[in-house]
Amino acid sequence: MAEKEEKKVGGITEITAVDPKTQKSATVTYDFGENTSDAVGKFGDEVVFSNFVGKSVITVQAIIRRMLRAGKSQDEISEVIKGWKPGVAIERTFDPLSATLKRFEDMTPEEQKKFLADLKAKLKG
Repeated sequence: MAEKEEKKVGGITEITAVDPKTQKSATVTYDFGENTSDAVGKFGDEVVFSNFVGKSVITVQAIIRRMLRAGKSQDEISEVIKGWKPGVAIERTFDPLSATLKRFEDMTPEEQKKFLADLKAKLKG
């Protein structure tokens, strides 16, 4: 069962949500308008803009988390966000070595020793 679905017909959007605890779902319809102008007419500039900014902030936070996991620096993250545009997918990069080194830095000395021992055990030749 999908956690949430959205289907749009004209200005009417069908929204389905599932409660994972009860596995119950419900579907409702809501008229958000057919386009931005229609939405502004229904809800006003401030509401449409604040919802746009709110969704965009969530998207940027997800990008930041993904880049941190990949071992990217503050400067690298800032540079990517400077070129980002809402609604345009950002290229996902994953550098396994950087991610591993970042995880290694965050380990306790005991965890680092175990990690290095495991790595040495896998050494070829």
